Amino acid sequence: MQASSEAPDWTTTINKVRHIAIIMDGNQRWARAQGLNGIEGHSAGARALKRTVRAAVEQDVEVLTVFAFSSENWRRPELEVQALMTLFMQALTEELDELFSAGVQLRFIGDLSAFNPSLRQAMAAACEKTQNNSRLIFNVAVNYGGRWDIVNACRSVVRNQLRQVLEDRDVLKTTQSFEDNSASKSNSKVGNNTVRQNTNSTVESQIESICETIQEHSLDEAMALADLPAVDLCIRTSGEYRLSNFLLWQLAYAELAFIDTYWPDFNAATMAQLIQEFQQRQRRFGRTSEQISHLVNTEPSSDLISEVHWSTKTTVME
Repeated sequence: MQASSEAPDWTTTINKVRHIAIIMDGNQRWARAQGLNGIEGHSAGARALKRTVRAAVEQDVEVLTVFAFSSENWRRPELEVQALMTLFMQALTEELDELFSAGVQLRFIGDLSAFNPSLRQAMAAACEKTQNNSRLIFNVAVNYGGRWDIVNACRSVVRNQLRQVLEDRDVLKTTQSFEDNSASKSNSKVGNNTVRQNTNSTVESQIESICETIQEHSLDEAMALADLPAVDLCIRTSGEYRLSNFLLWQLAYAELAFIDTYWPDFNAATMAQLIQEFQQRQRRFGRTSEQISHLVNTEPSSDLISEVHWSTKTTVME
């Protein structure tokens, strides 16, 4: 699914939730409240996730991204981490056919290299089996961190530019060799200084060229979820009021909803209520309320719609 540059009708689009992100929190506290152990809490959380995917499909959400396992979660007790990995593999095995039948395309974001080969293989197989589905794109963030994502994008942009520089290196070396030979033949101190100045100038020019490639749009294109609509609504359960290093770049203009419900109790009705509340909010993208009201009640130009419409990846800076 590509982020469309052709915005749909303004009045129907302004309040439409295309992409929901969820920080699933509260499994352990829910379990303690029920007199259960932590593993049973995670199992209940897995059932809640299954309900949520089904609800997203029913409510015509295009993209659902969930925070399943952060890069910081490795710090949890070893037995809990092992149980989570087992639960993860079990879910992949048992739920894949149902996801496929429902038209769900499954993706994983994060540093997958930390997982064991069998789990990575199961992830890859699940993604391959569902890759042509389009009813819902379901992103599961595992061993993921927002800071990691930004650093990874920076590295990708710089790496691509450096590759271009290195491809041109032979041409540069040939030029420098010719200049060095010319300076040697003239046996001129001034000539040697000129060669050094030219070399330094070339290096500085290359450094500046690399720096110039790090732009908002180039980082956005290198970030996880780059080919999808930007997140409209981010939900965090269990009464916590923080992002916990989740989608730091992608949530720049998302509406945030922090609810007291523990994740195992999250259901379709909760999602529907949050979507309804979202539709009552006014997203201004740097403009005033009066300007947005005027835009909604008139027919703005296509350029202006594209500027404000969050699926275009061209957000107006506040």
